[in-house]
Amino acid sequence: MSENEEREDFVLDLNTGSEEELSRLPGIGPVLATRIVNYREEVGPYQEPADVVAVSGITASLYDRLAGQLTAGQPGGLAIDLNLSL
Repeated sequence: MSENEEREDFVLDLNTGSEEELSRLPGIGPVLATRIVNYREEVGPYQEPADVVAVSGITASLYDRLAGQLTAGQPGGLAIDLNLSL
């Protein structure tokens, strides 16, 4: 398997991926990987993969190419819907 094929099969959670892991995604180098992690630390977890376009340098076309390789799980466990009525 070539490096490009390996990169295309790689799926990563934006909320738990390290800079090193993020930089393995096609089109994401060390600079964008650092921005993705900094955004997560400053703003909070990504709610959905498309939120990554808020990061400077991540264009809609880059996101479209990566969409199948990104997830945005809830780090640290259980999500609670505060809008439920009891």
